[in-house]
Amino acid sequence: MNDKAPRRPHRAPERVGTALESLIPDWAVADKQGCDCKSWVRKMDSWGVVGCEANRQAIITRLVKQRERLIPLLRGIPEPLARIGAGKLLDKAIKMVKSS
Repeated sequence: MNDKAPRRPHRAPERVGTALESLIPDWAVADKQGCDCKSWVRKMDSWGVVGCEANRQAIITRLVKQRERLIPLLRGIPEPLARIGAGKLLDKAIKMVKSS
């Protein structure tokens, strides 16, 4: 008789925050001091795909607020367009994680 519970298959972590971070080029960010970005990357990684989808508006709002840290050319993007762009970045990060 085997008393061990069946093992669940191992799932790779759903690192949406890490994927999103990889989509933002270093040259586009002028000021990284005090942005707390690494904390958000870890938070999104811990949420995984389902959590990031559930927190979509909070993530987009956070990204839009952080546009003041971008190079001057990108800072002037109107908020409605920035929200669309942030949503597209989040969608791409989620798609990257789902396809890995």
